[in-house]
Amino acid sequence: MRRTLEPGDILLIEGNQKISAAIKYLTQSTWSHAAFYVGDALPEPEDGSERRRLIEVTLGDSCIAVRCRAIAATTPASAVRVAWLRMTAKRSSRS
Repeated sequence: MRRTLEPGDILLIEGNQKISAAIKYLTQSTWSHAAFYVGDALPEPEDGSERRRLIEVTLGDSCIAVRCRAIAATTPASAVRVAWLRMTAKRSSRS
């Protein structure tokens, strides 16, 4: 998936944990969570670990940067469905 993503993409996640069900019910949405893909914008970790490429907000940690694998590692594949939105802005030229 990382090869397909571009900086600025928003990942929409459908979880099936209890908190996810509550969020989906209250917001009347299919999605319970979102993450922002920043690509290589964050510095390379000094310990040689994988670069953090996603920005997300969690109940316990607030706003954090995470590795792409973090979402898959913390939630079973059967419990999550991921989609992404690509936002493109058209710039108008002023004459």
